[in-house]
Amino acid sequence: DKVVKVEPEIAFILSKNLPANPDGYTEQQINDSIEQCHMALELIQIRFTEESGAGFYEKLADCLVNQGLFIGPAIERAKAFDASKINITVSQEDNVQTFSGKHPNDCSYSPIYWLINYMTKRGVSFQAGEAIITGSYCGIVEIEFNKRTTVNYEGLGEYQVIFKQK
Repeated sequence: DKVVKVEPEIAFILSKNLPANPDGYTEQQINDSIEQCHMALELIQIRFTEESGAGFYEKLADCLVNQGLFIGPAIERAKAFDASKINITVSQEDNVQTFSGKHPNDCSYSPIYWLINYMTKRGVSFQAGEAIITGSYCGIVEIEFNKRTTVNYEGLGEYQVIFKQK
């Protein structure tokens, strides 16, 4: 790839283990298990070439286009839970991209309830320290490699990052 592709999100960090549970968990139990929230960037990379012939299931097995997660600075938990809309600015020198960010759900945290209950009822456990993201505020943002990038979530904070190309 000639550019870095990222999706600005919020990562919810579990502070407690949530073992597999056929009865699932209440919203309050799940809320109590989330102690920290962070600005985050989902790192996007398509690892299959168009010529590969890879279909949906091969791409799904490869996590679709998720390469990883960059976890930025912590933000106030109450503000993260209330963040349905965030203006986001991504800047690299003179290239400033501004987005009227809107979470794909009404609540940034509501997909966590579904995920944890869907998975724990099927025998999957979650561990303290795991980060859960729930959706991008503005879709894929393309930025250049090897340049200091400032990511600002209006009212929540900002950070800088440089993506190195190998």
